[in-house]
Amino acid sequence: MKNKKEETVKKVRLPGRFTRWVRDVLRSACSGLNRISPFAFIPHPSERSESGQVLFQTAIALIPLLAVVGFAVDGGLMFVGYRRAQTALDVAAHAASHTIDREHFSATQEVKLDQVQALATAQYYASLNSRGIASVDAVYLWPPDNPDRVIVVGTARIPIAFWRVIGFDDLRIRVVGTAHPTFGISEEGQ
Repeated sequence: MKNKKEETVKKVRLPGRFTRWVRDVLRSACSGLNRISPFAFIPHPSERSESGQVLFQTAIALIPLLAVVGFAVDGGLMFVGYRRAQTALDVAAHAASHTIDREHFSATQEVKLDQVQALATAQYYASLNSRGIASVDAVYLWPPDNPDRVIVVGTARIPIAFWRVIGFDDLRIRVVGTAHPTFGISEEGQ
């Protein structure tokens, strides 16, 4: 009777001999095939060296693709924000142009802008219509010698999405709205 130790050793050596026998059989069977390794299920080394290249190239191409998508999305957000701010300041200029100095108008029948009230009115309508992205900096009458226009100058703070990655939280743009001053009805029953 054999020791258990000898049986264990034989069991360990048997798969090694079997593997060599299978390899030799497959090598002789596949010896005439071109570009196939002795083991038909293992790819040739030249075929293995190219594996994973598509993944690598896709990862490299993904960076500029995301940058282009980011510029497109942020460009659209900037355009929408600018148009919203421009419309809000045009409305603010129109509302400010109706803030006539009534005492001066009733005394002289001359249309003159009440600049303090015009600034307050422009700020109110700009914040109301821009959803908080535009603020009024100043209200001017132009030209100074014979004013026929109200100019409202403001700043639009446009939030952006993708450019935050490179350090930009928002974009600030100068926006100008214009209107002609006229006297209109501001109260019901006037």
